[in-house]
Amino acid sequence: MDALIKSAKIISPNSPFHLQTKDILVSNGKIEKIEDSISADCKTIAIDGLIVSDGWLDLFSVIREPGKEDKDTIAGLLASAAKGGFT
Repeated sequence: MDALIKSAKIISPNSPFHLQTKDILVSNGKIEKIEDSISADCKTIAIDGLIVSDGWLDLFSVIREPGKEDKDTIAGLLASAAKGGFT
């Protein structure tokens, strides 16, 4: 996926960009560039108040094992987490 994220506040305590507002260029699913202003011919995401951060982790994820195994699968749980933006 190629995308340009415009004017996003970065929340990443271990990053030199922590608490700064920057443009972020993503190419082939990886961050290629972080700068004050980037121009690129790709999908642009520009939303007022946009925040990007390190991956989120749900410490209370559960799968119904043992018991009620028919309700959930590991594959289903992983797919739901990925769609929700969790690592």
